[in-house]
Amino acid sequence: MSKPQVIETNFASLSYTVYSGDNSEVVLFFPGFGQEEAQYIKLIQALGEKYKVIVVDLFFHGGSKWLKQDEPLLVDEWKELMDSLIKKEFIEKFRMMGYSMGARFAMLTTSLYPDRVTHLTLVAPDGIMLSNWYRFAVENPLTRSLFKAVVLRNSFMLRRFAERVSKIGLLDKKIYRFSSSQLQTQEQRERVYYSWVVFRNIKVSIVKLATLLKDKNIPVDFYMGEHDRIITLKRIEPLRNLLPESRLFMLPSGHTHLVNDIARFEI
Repeated sequence: MSKPQVIETNFASLSYTVYSGDNSEVVLFFPGFGQEEAQYIKLIQALGEKYKVIVVDLFFHGGSKWLKQDEPLLVDEWKELMDSLIKKEFIEKFRMMGYSMGARFAMLTTSLYPDRVTHLTLVAPDGIMLSNWYRFAVENPLTRSLFKAVVLRNSFMLRRFAERVSKIGLLDKKIYRFSSSQLQTQEQRERVYYSWVVFRNIKVSIVKLATLLKDKNIPVDFYMGEHDRIITLKRIEPLRNLLPESRLFMLPSGHTHLVNDIARFEI
């Protein structure tokens, strides 16, 4: 394993780590929200037997830093960063992989480099069907201000509200426990707020993406957890229904452990 590398621009610092660098075929992997190496190391070790693996830290994770406060990351800015990464690491072709929130970046990156991507793997992918809660929180200035006030300055009220709607059955208990675990410290709450708000433009047209994947003959695999209440099968149907040749693998996992559990598959 090499030490983390950094790409510097006037708007961001993007950190990434190269694993198993002796292999020529590349897997570019975007982890999920709040993930650290321990939560995906089994997957990296399995992939490293066949590939050179590059793990990119999302902003507000690892060593990646966003320098524009809560202004949104633009697609052109993301492409500038990926252009620099591809050039720096001498990448010609690569397999694309993303887990949960990282899958949003995987889908966007695939749409930007369709002639370079040889395979797309989506693990419990966020961003295919955005939740109404997410849209409400980030899509207009008024609700973004409300979201900021609640998450950063009145998190107790947010936790109490989530607890009550969970008790009356309006919020799945597993989702409640997962969301509560991500709001315990000020650092976690800032990560939630800034990730949601800054990444609000990281999305693709599902119809256009499906058309592109078919036109370029890019194979697509979905890995989903049977016990996952965060990203359910319903959430991936809009894309999967457009890709009849794609493969679906169901694992006896919940959301958090799914990414390491797929290490036993031939990816």
